[in-house]
Amino acid sequence: MTNFLVDGELPPRRETTCEGTVASEFIPLLPARIAESPDLLETFLALDNEIYYLPEYYYWDGVEPAAAGCAFGGSFAFEGTDSGASFQLDNCSFIDGFALTGSGSQNFDEDTFTLDVTVTGQKEGALTYTRSGDGSLRVTGEYGGEPVDLTE
Repeated sequence: MTNFLVDGELPPRRETTCEGTVASEFIPLLPARIAESPDLLETFLALDNEIYYLPEYYYWDGVEPAAAGCAFGGSFAFEGTDSGASFQLDNCSFIDGFALTGSGSQNFDEDTFTLDVTVTGQKEGALTYTRSGDGSLRVTGEYGGEPVDLTE
């Protein structure tokens, strides 16, 4: 690869494979506004990723309780448990028009994540999101006056 980049010399084989992981899976950014979000399941998966990669949480020591501000207002607090972390969201809005108040948890051993929240903003409701250890996702509750039961 160096010869190609430096001298323009083509590799002897048409295809070159590198050992190991070259790059991690792409994690899409959250939509800026809830109106731009494709659906509630994708919205909560994006929130799950946003929380995981939030610097205050990602680099957290897992011992001392900590908190962070949310991009469009409110707060996200977390503390350690025997199996992972518990969360408190207070009018936390990582997406404009989608403020969350409630609680959640992450179990590191079982690789599960849950949020049980009331939602205000563009629409109102009460929703529960669960990501199971096998990667399955579920959102249930009520949103905008309509029942919700989504699974992937």
